[in-house]
Amino acid sequence: MDSISLPLFGVACALLSGDSSGAITESAKGVLESYFVRRTSDARRILLNEVGEGKISDLEARDRDATIHLLYTFLEASIRGRARENLVLLARLIAGLKTDDDLFSDQFDRFQRELAQLDKEEIIILSYAAQKLKKQKEKLKNVNVSYVHLSGFGDEAEFKGIHVYEVLSRLVRTGFIATDYANSSIDSVAPLFLTTTRFKELIELIHFDGLGI
Repeated sequence: MDSISLPLFGVACALLSGDSSGAITESAKGVLESYFVRRTSDARRILLNEVGEGKISDLEARDRDATIHLLYTFLEASIRGRARENLVLLARLIAGLKTDDDLFSDQFDRFQRELAQLDKEEIIILSYAAQKLKKQKEKLKNVNVSYVHLSGFGDEAEFKGIHVYEVLSRLVRTGFIATDYANSSIDSVAPLFLTTTRFKELIELIHFDGLGI
C-alpha cells in the first residue's frame, strides 16, 4: 500500500466490491473503471501467454488458496502500473513453479517483489547476466557453475546510454548481484560484480528471453 494513496486505495476497494456509491464522482469512476479494465485485460493476456490455463489449473488443484495469492499479487502489480516486462517476469515465475511442491507460494514470494520493482535498465543487465551464466555453464559442463563475473560492458552497443556500474550497484539490493570485494583492486576504476546463488535459483525458474539484449 506504500505506493498507493489511501484515498485511491479506498476507491479501488469500493470499485472491486461493486459499491462506489458516494465515494467518487461519476466521471472519476468512469476513468478508474476504464483503467482497471485495461490493466486487468493486459494482465490476463500476459498470464495466458506465459503460463497458460493448464498450469494455473494444476497449481489450483495443489493449493487453491496459494494460487489465489499468486493471481492476486500478479493482478495487484498490474493495477499498480508495473511495466509489461515486469508482468512478463512475474508470469514466467508462476510458470516455473513446481506443481508438486506444497510450498510453491513461498517460492513465488521469494522473488516476486524484486521482479515487480525492476526498471528497464536493470532488466537489460540481468538479461545479460543470465546469458553469460548460461554460456559459462555450457562451457564448463562438468562443473557446478553457481556464479559469473560481470564485465565487458564497454564495447556492447546494447549498453550505450546505460551507466552499467551504477545499475549493477542498484541491483545489489535485490540479492541477484553482489560486489566482489575479494577480487576488487584499490586501483580499479570500477568495482567488480558477480551474480549470486539467489540469481542462479531465479533463472532456474524463469528466463529473460525477449526482455533484454
